[in-house]
Amino acid sequence: MSSTNLTRRSFMKASALAAGAAALGSGVATVSNLVESDKAYAADEVKLVHTSCRACISNCGVIAHVQNGRVVKLEGDPADPMSEGRVCPKGLSGIQALYHPNRNKYPMKRVGERGGNQWERITWEEAIDTIADALMDMKEKTGLEGLLCSTGGGGNPQFFSPPRFRNFWGAGNVFEPGCAQCYLPRNYTMPLINGTGDTSIADSGCAELYNPKVSID
Repeated sequence: MSSTNLTRRSFMKASALAAGAAALGSGVATVSNLVESDKAYAADEVKLVHTSCRACISNCGVIAHVQNGRVVKLEGDPADPMSEGRVCPKGLSGIQALYHPNRNKYPMKRVGERGGNQWERITWEEAIDTIADALMDMKEKTGLEGLLCSTGGGGNPQFFSPPRFRNFWGAGNVFEPGCAQCYLPRNYTMPLINGTGDTSIADSGCAELYNPKVSID
């Protein structure tokens, strides 16, 4: 094929592409197989709610973007004097925990054999009655000392509830695995390793290290 024919074919291709682009841009003679659908987001105005993160004990300030009654975004709150608007990936992923499909939102009671992973929803009244009946049965068999309360670490907003219930009950024990497995071993080990104390930002013992405005002697 001669160079003249190649040039002519290239010109025709370029002209066809230009014409197609013009037609799409102007909306003339356009064909689409796209299907109209509702918007995937709420159209209501976004409301900013100042709150705090509960992913760890630091409780950093965050701003929740709420749209149509649903949190759609989390960001650090500059009003927090410590974090100054900074927030870690764990805090930003709080939306996943909030709307996770497997999150427990109401009391569930096991049906069938243990380990079968079969549950049914019950009312709060039935849940409270079930727990109360179990406590009274235990009291008759073991006395007040048969109670053992347990909870998670200091990041748990109900951290002090188990000891308070134990005091109300009149006896029993409290076991806090977060402290036994994490906080106390760390505090006893760090002085032996490098002579320092609490070096966890989550427990705020060394938070000043992360604040550039504070000088450290």
